[in-house]
Amino acid sequence: MKHNQIIKILEQFRTITPDKAYSERSKNIILATPFTPTIQESPSFAAATADLRTISFTSLFQNVWRGLAVATATVGLFIIIYLATSQLSPLFLPGLNQRGVVAEADMINASIDVQLSHIQRFEQDASESASALKEVAANTPAHLSESVIKGEQTKINSANPSDSTSSTTSDVNDILNSITK
Repeated sequence: MKHNQIIKILEQFRTITPDKAYSERSKNIILATPFTPTIQESPSFAAATADLRTISFTSLFQNVWRGLAVATATVGLFIIIYLATSQLSPLFLPGLNQRGVVAEADMINASIDVQLSHIQRFEQDASESASALKEVAANTPAHLSESVIKGEQTKINSANPSDSTSSTTSDVNDILNSITK
C-alpha cells in the first residue's frame, strides 16, 4: 500500500461514530464509577466512609480466616525455629549443649586432681631429695654407716643361713663389703 491509500482509509475512519445505545450505556457506566478525590480535592465524609459501611458477613469471614492463617503460620514458624535450634545447636554451637559442658567440666576437674596429686608427689620427692643431699653434704650419711651396714649384713645372713653359699647372698655380701671399705 502506498502512503496516499493509507491516508484515505484513515480519513474514512474519522467518520465512524458509535451507536446511540452504545453511547448511552458507556455514559452510564462512566457516571456510575465511584469518585476518588485527588490530592487537591478534599473527600466528603460519605465518600471516606463508603467502604466502612459496606462490610458484609462474607468479607468479615474471609478476613477472620486470613488472620487465623497468618497467626497459624507464624506460630508454626516459631515452633520450627525452636525445634531446629534445640536439635541442631549442639552440632553447630557446642557451648549450648549442657550435657557436653558438664562432661567437659568433669574431665577438667579430674585432670586438675591428677595434676595436684603429681604436685604433692613432687613435693614429697623434693623433700626426700633435699634431706639426702643434706646428709651427703654433711659427709656422714646414716645409710652408709659401718654399723648400719654390718647390722644389715647380719640380718641377711641370719635370714638365710643355709643359702649363704648361694650366688645371691654372695653377691649381696660382696656389695656390702665393697661399700664398707
